[in-house]
Amino acid sequence: MSGIPRCAEIEKAIRDLVQKTRQSQAALNRQAGMFVAKGRYEKADALVAKARALNDFQVKIKTLRDELRQLKRAGRGSGKRGKQTTPLWGYYQPILQTLLEMGGQARRPDLEAGFGQKHTSVLLTGDMEMMAGNTPRWQRMIRRARKHLIEQNFIENSGGKVWRITDEGRRAARSQKECTKDLN
Repeated sequence: MSGIPRCAEIEKAIRDLVQKTRQSQAALNRQAGMFVAKGRYEKADALVAKARALNDFQVKIKTLRDELRQLKRAGRGSGKRGKQTTPLWGYYQPILQTLLEMGGQARRPDLEAGFGQKHTSVLLTGDMEMMAGNTPRWQRMIRRARKHLIEQNFIENSGGKVWRITDEGRRAARSQKECTKDLN
């Protein structure tokens, strides 16, 4: 059996979960807006905190969805490469940590240089393969990750050449560091 049993059902459950959490977040936003309009800021702040927590949960759901997609792709076995590569979502945390270390913003070439100095030791052998244009795969993956980091509100969508980390991105970058400290 080459596929993942009941994979379509899992994908549907994840889509349903994404939809329900979006609906829930919209309801929280409406309620918070009503409290603000009435001048009940403490209640609005409590709802905003819940909405932020729900947003963190949505990021986890999207990560799970990306992991499932990666599992599906891995099962296909193209036979083209025998080398393992880091999935796209595996770049998010190191990119955010690199941005933090660089003061919260950087141009892509500088970000890639900082990433290369700090994080290439954790990449897999396939990530070091040279792609078209004599560019390592890991640099291409950083470029691809930008769109997803913007979608998850981890970096600003400024449209410029500078990558700027958001408050949400700062929290995400630090949360992983704290988790790894606890394991040591």
